[in-house]
Amino acid sequence: EDQQFSQIRMSVRIHVNLNVHRDEDKFKARALEVVKNSKKSAGCISSGLFKELGGNSFAIIESWESEAACDKDTTSDHVTGFLQEMGDSITVDVKKFAAL
Repeated sequence: EDQQFSQIRMSVRIHVNLNVHRDEDKFKARALEVVKNSKKSAGCISSGLFKELGGNSFAIIESWESEAACDKDTTSDHVTGFLQEMGDSITVDVKKFAAL
């Protein structure tokens, strides 16, 4: 029971806020591919693409077993390739959170 509690406390949530300036259809297709690949990554608890209610921004919101697993995915080919492909058509703001 104590081990389960410490694992929950060490988990990390990442919010990747994305503003799309053009090519929204291409963005959605590629972002969904990123989410699909992240879900297969070691340590991924959940990953999803969300659209702001009443707004124009998007977010990829993920939960990870550890910050190390999260960081490994962030630097993986499917993420870096997506960012390179989208270039300046998107603005990205990344924040990581840990439960209190």
